[in-house]
Amino acid sequence: MDGDAAAWADLVLAHADGTEIALIERRVVEAGSLSAAEVAELIESVAASRPASASTWLSTFLSSVSTVYASQHLFG
Repeated sequence: MDGDAAAWADLVLAHADGTEIALIERRVVEAGSLSAAEVAELIESVAASRPASASTWLSTFLSSVSTVYASQHLFG
């Protein structure tokens, strides 16, 4: 990996022969970012879910999320 290990945004996993296996994206949740909007949308979608205690717990947990990781299977 090149650069600052704490600042990566995309990571491609590959076999030794170079065949790409998967892509992992790291998105920091910051005000105004797409990831912040996605987390807010998820919180809104569970607001009326039941049981209410689970909905409350999940909303509180999601409010503290600072990074979202997404993975995509490629080929290999």
